[in-house]
Amino acid sequence: MPKMEPAVPSPRALPFRAGPYECYHYLGGNLAEVYLARDLRTGFNRALKVLGGGYGVGSELMQRFVAEGRAALQCSHPNIVMTYEAEQAEGLAYIAMEQLQGATLKVLLERGELRAVPELIPIAWQVACGLLYLHQRSIIHRDIKPENIHIEPSGHAKIFDFGVARQKDQQITREGQLVGTPLYMAPEQVRHEPVTAASDVYSFGVLLFVMFTGRFPIRGVSREELFAAVVFYPPDLSPLEGKGIPTAVVELITQCLHKQPELRPASFAEIEARLRSMVSIPVTVPGVARVPGVPRVPGVPRVEPVRAPRGRFNWPLLLLGVLLLAGAGLGATWFMNRPKPVETRVLTKGVYMLLVPAGPARLGGERRTVQVGGFYIDRTEVSNEAYREFSTATHRELPSSSRELPANFPIVNVAYEDAVAFCAWADKRLPTDVEWEKAARGEEGRLYPWGEEPRVDLANVPHGNEPHEIQPVESNLSGASPYGAINMLGNVWEWVAKPEQLELGDLREFVLDPPATREERAVQMRGGSFQHGIDLGRAVWDFAVAPARLKRGDVGFRCAHSL
Repeated sequence: MPKMEPAVPSPRALPFRAGPYECYHYLGGNLAEVYLARDLRTGFNRALKVLGGGYGVGSELMQRFVAEGRAALQCSHPNIVMTYEAEQAEGLAYIAMEQLQGATLKVLLERGELRAVPELIPIAWQVACGLLYLHQRSIIHRDIKPENIHIEPSGHAKIFDFGVARQKDQQITREGQLVGTPLYMAPEQVRHEPVTAASDVYSFGVLLFVMFTGRFPIRGVSREELFAAVVFYPPDLSPLEGKGIPTAVVELITQCLHKQPELRPASFAEIEARLRSMVSIPVTVPGVARVPGVPRVPGVPRVEPVRAPRGRFNWPLLLLGVLLLAGAGLGATWFMNRPKPVETRVLTKGVYMLLVPAGPARLGGERRTVQVGGFYIDRTEVSNEAYREFSTATHRELPSSSRELPANFPIVNVAYEDAVAFCAWADKRLPTDVEWEKAARGEEGRLYPWGEEPRVDLANVPHGNEPHEIQPVESNLSGASPYGAINMLGNVWEWVAKPEQLELGDLREFVLDPPATREERAVQMRGGSFQHGIDLGRAVWDFAVAPARLKRGDVGFRCAHSL
């Protein structure tokens, strides 16, 4: 992922093509090179991580590079860098990612721009959120360090560089191959033992130590000395003393750095909960609002292609020009800096997206107030017509129900992964649970999208003995939310980007082969459907938990997009 720092000489002549991307600015890299690139199909800028030059198509390294890029492609979380594509073309393998503004955590720590405990804890919490999401997907990062965490100017943290990450049971990476950064490696990782989620917990402990002290808990002159210290010697925790670091943080770091994996925190679910309790100001949803306690760190300006140098001015002419254009300059300055309105509706791939402005929202049954950042959300559920276009373009399997239902009906029988893939193809993402609920209820937290009265005629939900069937995406217009989104109550359940855990009661709700288990990945669904009875008074703020692999005739989705 790009570090957005000053340009360095490119190892390749610029511009050059990698599949449909034109790379025009080199950002850096080691084994793989990272470029700013333009997607020639859409015109969007992307960060492109390129592997090529001597590794050979079909080589183990290139296979692993693409496989791990495709693992990242399936991730949709506010604290994970968005990946759009992972392919091979003309001897190059490439991974296309979102272009970010800001700098890495390493750069900000070295500049001294992040020092205070209230600034650091929210960032640590966000990183824990991202790692919890990865572990719930059986992805172990294996290279957690400040260089692989990007901080946007808003203070929003994102994990990137899946270059050494692997999924459980993936066999492309040999077990005996040592990967990662020595100072952050867990003892079992150094000993070439199987790497588990506990290994990431240890690395996270080192990361916290570095964030709060600016030093490492282990020292060594040579690589061999470092490995010996990691495996045998206790970490030096004395730098944590006398720095005003909360006892809870010191205890967490100490536990994460245990030599024995079983003595570390059991999971990132525990770590995330502990860090969340330490954030002194209520934290909003990561990725949709500025996280309190984190300053707006200075971002690095967007890198533009190098322009030809201008000619040298003649001083008398320069003075004359300044005098003549002074008035016009003042007017131009005002014009360029005048407030620019945000479009309330945008058209993307034939679908209108509606603006949900930044501001408070009253959420849940208690209507608690939460600050939510601005975003766009699809006016309707994703239709069969739109999904068929996606299926044709990506060669993804089309559900049989899509052929049976008209083009203007919602796509159904799609798993969570299918929804994530569609959103990435459309240059969007799934909404978070808080975004979805605000889009449905508005700032005032309506009980129903249309108001406070239970009008069953305004939503396609089951009631009484009257049978209901799925309806077009443009139905129930009178039941629109405050922002104009329709069918947010009823018609089809909608996937949202919120990991959950299945409870025993949930398992009986789903008929799957193999049967659902509490250990498998699960996520939220929102809004109810035409088919399943719901408590109408809870439907907009309540949710269902379902296995991510669920495909059912009343489950679809809609997309969101960050401002």
